[in-house]
Amino acid sequence: MKKTLFAFASVVLFAASASIGCAAESDETEEEAAGAEDALTERQLPGVVAVEIADVHRQTTVTASKIVGAPKKVKSLVAGVKKLRPSDPVPRCMMQDTKRLTFLNEQGEKIATVNSHCGGYGNISFENGSAGYGVKFTSEVVDSANDAPFAVGDALWGITKIEITKPLHNVRKTVTGSDVRQILEGLDLDEVPDPNASFPRCPPTHAVSFVRGNDQVATTSFICGSSEVPASIKASFTAVKPGAPASEAPLARGGIMVDPRPVIRALGTPGS
Repeated sequence: MKKTLFAFASVVLFAASASIGCAAESDETEEEAAGAEDALTERQLPGVVAVEIADVHRQTTVTASKIVGAPKKVKSLVAGVKKLRPSDPVPRCMMQDTKRLTFLNEQGEKIATVNSHCGGYGNISFENGSAGYGVKFTSEVVDSANDAPFAVGDALWGITKIEITKPLHNVRKTVTGSDVRQILEGLDLDEVPDPNASFPRCPPTHAVSFVRGNDQVATTSFICGSSEVPASIKASFTAVKPGAPASEAPLARGGIMVDPRPVIRALGTPGS
């Protein structure tokens, strides 16, 4: 009798253990599936270098818009868009004033658009013909990127050409292709120009103009007169609205830190 009871208890214990183990595996699988679902939108937005944030009235009229290109801002906006699951509750309201996110590639072409209808709830559509779906985004993430101070990368996205000059000499170089990236890597694209920075009154030894398409979008300049080129130097930076008249106030102006070595290498002349 004791042997029978022991055998029965062993079977019950094994069955319970197996059941718990299966439940744990099932829960883990659901979590992994949820994570994969959350990351779906991020995977479908390769090549995004800038995001236009627009205030839209009644789904059609844009009342204000801003394009951000600073890497941290772009990354937070891409990661902030999540695919809605069938089990997610969706509000049925239709707000008159909403946000629209347009994701852009290096050429300034649309990759995808998120239209919202109630808070952060809406849908995403893709320019390549991929099927769209319902999404949600956190309003705080969008507002944070929209309201953050202007950063260097908000101007220097999609740069197609860089003009380098030495104002004190008759030296000029146009940089295109892969050399553009090398010069951009010498700047912190998430840095916010310091409007209170001070500079020497003498003219700069190097001036750099950044061009996107046919428009100059920013300039920077610095003094580098030593024989040994430093890895970091203070430079002035000015960002302007593409196509804006010279009389219009810049989008940003101030001091930043740059690595002058890629500029000097591209110019192919000594530092001073």
